[in-house]
Amino acid sequence: MRPKSTFSLTKSHARVQALLRDHLAFYAPATMMQFRAADDEKALIEKCAKKAGMTVSEYIRACMLMEMVVDGEMQALKIIGRTIGMKAMDALSRRLKGSAALE
Repeated sequence: MRPKSTFSLTKSHARVQALLRDHLAFYAPATMMQFRAADDEKALIEKCAKKAGMTVSEYIRACMLMEMVVDGEMQALKIIGRTIGMKAMDALSRRLKGSAALE
């Protein structure tokens, strides 16, 4: 049995964190989920979300997606992959617009 992990977004996940933040902002969820947390858990989640520059909702979803990827959940990997692809296309578009302005 796999030990229960305590997953958090750290500096080593900064690039994925930024991609997830963009994904979560672009794809506003249509369904609301609620859960209960102890006061100290709530305070820690809020602190970490603020530190990451995310809303609490974005932070929790990003953490859960990353946990799912670590657990080998392919659908979570597809969600993150789609976000990376969108980021790459955006960067290419900006580069092309920049080179057209120089001509």
